[in-house]
Amino acid sequence: MRTVLRTTLAAAVTAAAILSALVGATSPAQAESTVGGKITRTEVIQRAESWVGKGYVYDGDDNPPEYTADGDDFYKDPQDRLYLGDCSGYVSMALHLGTTLTSYGFRDNNTLFTTIDRSQLLPGDVLATGGHVNLFAGYEADGVHFAYYSFGSTNAIKTKHTGAYFDGDLIVDAGDRRHYTARRYKNIDESAPVSVNTDLNFIQTSGTGSGKVELRSATTSTGYSGAGTSHITRFGTGAATANGSWQLSASELMFVQTTGTGSGKVELHNATAASGYATASTQAITYFSSADSGNGVWQMVGSDLYFIKLRNTGSGKIEVHTATAASGYASGSHFVTRFGTGAAVDDGVWQISAGDLYFVKLRNTGTGKIELHLATGATGFTGAASYVTRFGTGPATADGTWQLAGRDLYFVKVRNTGTGKIELHTATGATGYAGAGSYVTRFGTGAAVEYGTWQLGLR
Repeated sequence: MRTVLRTTLAAAVTAAAILSALVGATSPAQAESTVGGKITRTEVIQRAESWVGKGYVYDGDDNPPEYTADGDDFYKDPQDRLYLGDCSGYVSMALHLGTTLTSYGFRDNNTLFTTIDRSQLLPGDVLATGGHVNLFAGYEADGVHFAYYSFGSTNAIKTKHTGAYFDGDLIVDAGDRRHYTARRYKNIDESAPVSVNTDLNFIQTSGTGSGKVELRSATTSTGYSGAGTSHITRFGTGAATANGSWQLSASELMFVQTTGTGSGKVELHNATAASGYATASTQAITYFSSADSGNGVWQMVGSDLYFIKLRNTGSGKIEVHTATAASGYASGSHFVTRFGTGAAVDDGVWQISAGDLYFVKLRNTGTGKIELHLATGATGFTGAASYVTRFGTGPATADGTWQLAGRDLYFVKVRNTGTGKIELHTATGATGYAGAGSYVTRFGTGAAVEYGTWQLGLR
């Protein structure tokens, strides 16, 4: 369906990760599916990639189409089948449909699609609204933002983008806010799901030879045995590094300084990836008081700051407060979650991931297993979901850090490993946290593992 509204093909990995993790190569996708038949999520992304960089345009004026009929322009898929050269045609081509649906067809056709909850979205699922349709491909490492392709009136299909995110059931991208319905194509083949590419990063804040905070990584593509990022940042080491938390978000190194600020407010300081972490682009005083520094968890979600307030809330419930980059960190949103406050809040780890609030409960579970309890962002953090994971409770849970990357749970084990190396152990969301994965990384164990922060993130 032609419209001046641009259409995004959302992808949950960075542009480089899409190529390496989902496509494997930029050569045209080989047809594993038949027209209108079963298709894997990987092939959907490959087919979408096949139109990128071809110079295809929305109306054909700058680059003549391969076929024109009744004033409409068509382009070929990798097997030379023609699809309409607009947003709906692009997604129809990626799914290898027998015809081009309208954007309303993606939203309303219950023969080919079924409606799903946003929390169930996987690569190759559809996000549709009247006049606009997206193809979702997963989350970035921060669990909130996603990259995307687009084919619309701006001819943005030539490039890949990052930074879109959900706000409830709205997608927010560069100030554009729209309601989308999550839909799943009934012919998606679930036998070959797409995995998330997540590197392991070590932000070393003390004991560095340079006297500066350093950043190093082990790459997913090498099974965590190969080195990736290695940078000496602009930040000096010293006692002040303990005055807040260090995080990688939106490709930047962020220091969320919660104590020892001259302003009496929580402050944000960054080092940009584009500069090799040598210079800053953000030096912000937020509206949060340093008096709240110990009352919860401070987390960067893309460029926004989230405060998961666990104690001393006026509501008697755990609260989520944000300070948005768009406001200069002077204002944000406020939510009262379904979780009550009390001693149990210290029985595990709290994190925003994939737009939802997760409680990774490590102790005092009734099942004897580590449990995940969610408050869903789509419901303003009032809706519930719970899972019993494959991991047992016990003293070993303190031998590392527990993190979510997208909807997968990771245990970064830094002590008492049998290999003498730092290990990664996973429980995947697609299996209800029963499925396993384990890796021995390039990093050795020892005293130095305590000299900084371990974080999973796409680089």
